[in-house]
Amino acid sequence: MRAVLFETGEPMCELHVVLATEADTCEWAHKDDGLPHTLEHAIFLGSELYPYKGVLDKLANRCLARGTNAWTATDHTCYTMRTAGHEGLLNLLPIYADHILYPLLSDESFVTEVHHVTNEGENKGVVYCEMQGRENTADSLVDRAVMELLYPKGGYSAETGGKMANLRKLTNEQVRRYHAQFYRPDNMMIVVSGTAGEAEFLSSLEAVEKRVLEKGGERTRRTPRPWAGHVASMETETEGVLLDSGMRGKPKQVLFPSEDESTGIVSLAWRGPRYDEHRAWVELYVLWEYLTDSAVAPLTKKMVEIDLPFCSRIKPAYEVFSQGYHQVWFRDARCELMDWIVADFFAVVGKAMDEFDLDRMKLVIRRYRRKLLERRERAPTDAAMGPLIASFLYAPRHGSQDQVDEVGTILQVEAQLAEIEKLDAADWQRRIAERILDPPCVAVVGCPSAETAKRIASEAEALTSANARRLGSAGLVKCAEILDAAIAHNEREIPAKYLTAVPIPSPASVRLIPVLTVRGSKKLEIAENSGGTLSDETKNSVLRILTESKAKHGSAFDPYWVEWEHIDSVFVSVAVALDTSTLSPSERKYVPLLLELAFKLPCVLDDGSDLTKDEAVSQLQADTTRYSASFGLLNGRIAQFATVFVQVELDGGAGLAKALAYVRRALYLTSISPEELRIAGRKMLSLAPAAVRDGAGIARHLSESLEFDVEQNNNFVAHATTQQPFITAMLNGLEDARTAHTVVEKFEQVRELLLQPQLMQVFVAGDVTKLADPYASLVAALTPPSQAVSDRRSSGGGRRSAAARRSTSTKRMSPKRSFGAPARQIAHSNILSGATGKATIASLSAVESNFLRTCAPGVAAYADDHASLLVAIEHLTALEGDFWVKLRGAGLTYSYQIAASTDTQRISFVLFKCTDLLGAYAAAKKIVVEYAKGESAVTPVALDGAKATVAYSIISGASTRLGAAAAAWSTIYEGKKVDYATWLLDQVSKVTVSDVLHSLKKYIVPLFDPSANLAATCPTNKVELAKQGFEEMLGIEVRVMTEEQICCHPEQLAKDGHVATTATDDATDDATTDAGASSANADTDADADKQPAKATKTSKKLPTVTSTSGADTAPFAFARQFKCECPKCAVPAVPAL
Repeated sequence: MRAVLFETGEPMCELHVVLATEADTCEWAHKDDGLPHTLEHAIFLGSELYPYKGVLDKLANRCLARGTNAWTATDHTCYTMRTAGHEGLLNLLPIYADHILYPLLSDESFVTEVHHVTNEGENKGVVYCEMQGRENTADSLVDRAVMELLYPKGGYSAETGGKMANLRKLTNEQVRRYHAQFYRPDNMMIVVSGTAGEAEFLSSLEAVEKRVLEKGGERTRRTPRPWAGHVASMETETEGVLLDSGMRGKPKQVLFPSEDESTGIVSLAWRGPRYDEHRAWVELYVLWEYLTDSAVAPLTKKMVEIDLPFCSRIKPAYEVFSQGYHQVWFRDARCELMDWIVADFFAVVGKAMDEFDLDRMKLVIRRYRRKLLERRERAPTDAAMGPLIASFLYAPRHGSQDQVDEVGTILQVEAQLAEIEKLDAADWQRRIAERILDPPCVAVVGCPSAETAKRIASEAEALTSANARRLGSAGLVKCAEILDAAIAHNEREIPAKYLTAVPIPSPASVRLIPVLTVRGSKKLEIAENSGGTLSDETKNSVLRILTESKAKHGSAFDPYWVEWEHIDSVFVSVAVALDTSTLSPSERKYVPLLLELAFKLPCVLDDGSDLTKDEAVSQLQADTTRYSASFGLLNGRIAQFATVFVQVELDGGAGLAKALAYVRRALYLTSISPEELRIAGRKMLSLAPAAVRDGAGIARHLSESLEFDVEQNNNFVAHATTQQPFITAMLNGLEDARTAHTVVEKFEQVRELLLQPQLMQVFVAGDVTKLADPYASLVAALTPPSQAVSDRRSSGGGRRSAAARRSTSTKRMSPKRSFGAPARQIAHSNILSGATGKATIASLSAVESNFLRTCAPGVAAYADDHASLLVAIEHLTALEGDFWVKLRGAGLTYSYQIAASTDTQRISFVLFKCTDLLGAYAAAKKIVVEYAKGESAVTPVALDGAKATVAYSIISGASTRLGAAAAAWSTIYEGKKVDYATWLLDQVSKVTVSDVLHSLKKYIVPLFDPSANLAATCPTNKVELAKQGFEEMLGIEVRVMTEEQICCHPEQLAKDGHVATTATDDATDDATTDAGASSANADTDADADKQPAKATKTSKKLPTVTSTSGADTAPFAFARQFKCECPKCAVPAVPAL
């Protein structure tokens, strides 16, 4: 047994238990049986010392964790746990190890967790359900074909998750045999990272070792090491393998199900270096960065950032095996161009080799080094685990010190980069030839096929019918009896002594990351209760530096609200968030493209000099670690902000000016042109087909259409399917020189509307004590450029028209606040307060599973019920909680969620990769109702576990330096104090069983009321069944939408009377009308560009819902049946919207 202690100082501590697992065909198993994956699931279902399903995760919840987890990779299986603080992790380690080494592996657990046949002949089971949702996706089908060509023999091409056909034949005896072969102490590595000390770690390990020695037996003896055998060569004379730089051979075609046949996937792959060629792997990483990492990288520049792009993005991938591979993916590839992708790839790489830019490669290497440093600061455990696992699997084992030296070598990438930086252009040209152009290349083309979608749906139905015929009525009854018996066995009550086997650590013992927040406009102040464990001296020093710097510049920066977050970091992060809530529906459509282009445009600098797009991107890559432009703040909250973000090294304080200079370029100095709009527009158009193949994403998109004013919600407007009609019209407008200029002007106008000081929220995070004159950098970056510079960049180097200048000279001012004030509570501006009882289901051809989301009223951040609602949710949804056992454990769905958002004050229920949509929904509803009726009880032990897991979730929300700073920044817009987490932890500690039941009745029961909004996505052959089932169950009308309606007519999503959408209000309409062309398609809403009316946040009288069954359909009539009699509810209350 091997063990590693990795001290990181992070508040979140992690456990990884790694086993080398090899799946290959032999006399008793096939490599696609999924034995590694099925065993991964079975491990959690009880052990010899803890012989009850669910006890491990229930104990984990008591350890300030959210249960346990695991993953199955091609060459290993890893069991994980993440806790707040290290005390709970070390307490649970011996119990976790007992489950891994000495599991029960009962037949009853196999039935529910792996595969079974229902009384209707359907194939189900947790593992089966998971693979059903993955096996026929485009990514999975293409990747499987690639791996089978790269590794025609051996376990590296195994489907370790299990193919559905194999899972239907798998037996529990095979699983037991696989466990005996690979789950041995000598084939296991334990890694603990975080704040644990050496003595504590060794004490916990001693308990594990004692148990192993007590057991003894065969598995304490060493056996041959997995993956020690020879890796067979590729078979080059076969379809899908290309030789001579793609000149010989042809790609292999794979069909995947999709009604939309416009875009697919292409993947190319090569055998890579051996494991021990560490430097060769690092060279390969930076080489692919050079070829793909940005808009100026050769492949991206020639194949993506062009007028007619081949695909939306190009991304490399790698696996380090005993002999690994490297791979490149062409995502959202246009089908009419897929035949050209392979040939063009080799041509572009060949030219890149001939014209190799050594200076740019040196910039790539330096940026790669910065990204490594940033990842080690942000996620040190994640940064180390890949190399640690590879070393465990493949490094020679001569002695303990040799292994320590090996780990040190692979973790010290900087030394290798220093040597790699000495390579000259000729060296890199040889690397390109040796690794990409000369060796055999696997090429697989994934093509969408509507016929394949029909065939898969038909085969699924035929399989169910075949099961029913084969088993007959008696056989189906027997299947039901076996399943019922297995569920009864698995759900046996766990004795209390097992459930309290570990103590609950105090959340107060967890060392949080200290963040000092200083904020304001005219006057700067330290936010109340900010700074944590920082000394008063540090706090005063930070405030003094900022106050004195601001005083030097007078009132120049008074209009801007600035948030300074002092953290211990070698990086400085800068963001400017733009409040979009003042935009009209017409204007809002332009913002996604503006964000896409933010860092991909030529610039006119303040001195009047020009930067080409390539120069601008190259400089950005040379200086930054990360940059982005997206909706939402840095932690993803408050989507009504559009945020530009740049991170650089602090560099003794000089980094702030550098970061802000790049923010300035993105905001003020870039030049928008018809050419760049065409490139970005066509790229975004190519994302729509893949978006429609994403069942969970479309369910969320439909839910947003029911919950929000779709014309004012950024997430909805930015979705690829919503953007498709707008971008198509824009591209048409750009084709005509008479209208192209007007289209560009409209983008400029929207940008200038956003760049008003009172709409700009500034964020800086880093070591403020290292900054000499921070406000000097802010003033220089955010002062608008001169009119001459603005005119030149707004007209592509020419002067803007007088009409264009007049159109934006008087900007629409925000009605919400004055200059220098935070944009508080803008998230609620687009919630539809009266939207209830709406149901929409989308019919999707590319999915085999179902996805669902229902929504109902929730709570505000400081609501009395917030803590108890979180605990109630956790109690229901915890690993091995009621939903886990009766939904996932019964094979009805792979995953589920209940989430309460204080941003929107809504609560949602989600089903993910669901095999039985109606059954899972009904089962979840039954669980909730049983608690509401008092038929189920929340025990004190269960309450303690739920409260501990909620505490973990709160602490983990700010577990990195930048994450903690971003969380502090968002508080002011969410109406919270910076110590909100501390307040909420205290509230959670006070929650009682009565509080939990109160919140369950008041907020969770309404999720299953007909007045809740419901959105779902289903396979095409199951959508009518789902529609009829929900209409009968809820007594409401359910609308069905096709893929074509979602993509081409997004305005139909608003036809339930939620909002009145405008006519075709887009770039082309503006352009054609302004140019004096035909106005037949012009905007017919005369007020479309005026300040939009906001949906009210006050309570409204709720409308009744339409009944199709004659049931009582008054709003929340079902929920009103469950009267809460706690002291909070003298009168039964229905949550107000």
